[in-house]
Amino acid sequence: MNHARMEQEIAELRRQVAAQVNMGQRPAPQRPIAYEDGRNMRNFLDLVELEFLHLGIGARQRMAQEKMIEMMTQNVRQGDHNAYSARFAAIVSQGVAMTPEQLVGFYLANLPEEQCRAITQGGMRKFTGWQEAATALNTSEAPWEVTHEEWLR
Repeated sequence: MNHARMEQEIAELRRQVAAQVNMGQRPAPQRPIAYEDGRNMRNFLDLVELEFLHLGIGARQRMAQEKMIEMMTQNVRQGDHNAYSARFAAIVSQGVAMTPEQLVGFYLANLPEEQCRAITQGGMRKFTGWQEAATALNTSEAPWEVTHEEWLR
């Protein structure tokens, strides 16, 4: 671009801003435009979420962390580990975001002590997410399910 032309455009822009200030008008704040350049999808999703919130579209109600913790403490395993995991997943999907370590702790807290010790190998095994702990519980329960089904027959 020509340097002289750029100077003219800057001078014109300054005149426009000065005129708006003198008239009591201010330029409308520019909202970021959501776009994806392929480097970081999280930024794009955050911008889109802000646009939706600004427009009032899809404002999703989330339960407070205290309510979420209360519901997780009431979700006690009562025999069926699949139902326990499904209820836990439903609570997590409705609530606020928590760290994976917190979710693992809440998931393991409502298991009977002997099961918790078995899947954590006496506290030596650490899980990266509650889903991994659920898979370990499912694996530890599989042999018992077959025995239980045979006993029921």
